[in-house]
Amino acid sequence: MNEFTGINKVIWAVDPFAESAKLQRSAAWAIHKLFPENKSAVIQPVYLINDWSAEGIVPHRLHRSFLKKVEAFGNDSLNRIIRRIPLFNIQPLQVISRPYESIEQGVRELLISSKEQRGDMIVASTRAGRIGRGPFALAGSFVEALSNLSEQPLLIVNPKWKPTVGIPSILFPSDLSSESFEWFKRTLEYARITTSKVTLFHKIDYPLSQPFEVAVKILPEIRETVFKKIKASHIEAKRWTQVAKKSGIKLSVIINSKMAGSLSEAVISCIEKHPGSVVMAPPLSATYPRTTLRKLMNRAPFPLVLIPTVSHKEKRTVGILKAA
Repeated sequence: MNEFTGINKVIWAVDPFAESAKLQRSAAWAIHKLFPENKSAVIQPVYLINDWSAEGIVPHRLHRSFLKKVEAFGNDSLNRIIRRIPLFNIQPLQVISRPYESIEQGVRELLISSKEQRGDMIVASTRAGRIGRGPFALAGSFVEALSNLSEQPLLIVNPKWKPTVGIPSILFPSDLSSESFEWFKRTLEYARITTSKVTLFHKIDYPLSQPFEVAVKILPEIRETVFKKIKASHIEAKRWTQVAKKSGIKLSVIINSKMAGSLSEAVISCIEKHPGSVVMAPPLSATYPRTTLRKLMNRAPFPLVLIPTVSHKEKRTVGILKAA
């Protein structure tokens, strides 16, 4: 199955009880915009709550009745939120009631449910500025934990995103590694179907210290090493451009060789010049810190697709961080 064009089931982690409908509405539009041609995919909204019967808050004999009422109330609310959004094959809201004691444990329960339902992608919204917190919502950074633990493609939607712009282009940040190249080819397949433009973005990494910057200015040997690194990046990016051309995709390439600024700041600056883009973010090497992903989720007004390539257990062995 192709991870973008062969989506059969989308698990939509939704909070229909949030004070603001903006979170859910943005996610619904992102699903529609990202898969405009895939009208056969099943969309399953799910809502996770703690198993209150296990805590003794709701008696066991009333628990089933309580869940049915929550589902009915949630479905009514969700239908009002998405009634003008053309989603196909959307199923009734499913309430997942599992006992958990932490955000991470709750996320694992959601992932178990997604696997049991054979979901191909999970969709979730960030709570930028704590927009619309619902009465049953998980405390803490639910989406951040989800991004760290999910072994399925994950679509994260920031409520700052403007659906009217659509998704005319794809920004693909990469460390130009062989692993990233494999996901680049899959992204080209998606771009060919949706006729989206693709921009390959690479920021060259340097030792983050002022003495290194000074040494580059003073010592010719170090300056030559930096120039070679920049040249090698351009050569590798040219190879990717040729692959895109064979796929019928015109690829734009941006190589950021500035020493100042973080990767997240560079990506956000780039996306501002390409409004409406969705970011396809495969794992990058451990050169880039985990905080990069957190900043992109919280600050950038665009949909973010995270593409895991190895299982969570394998990540610890190979040292891959899922960062954009």
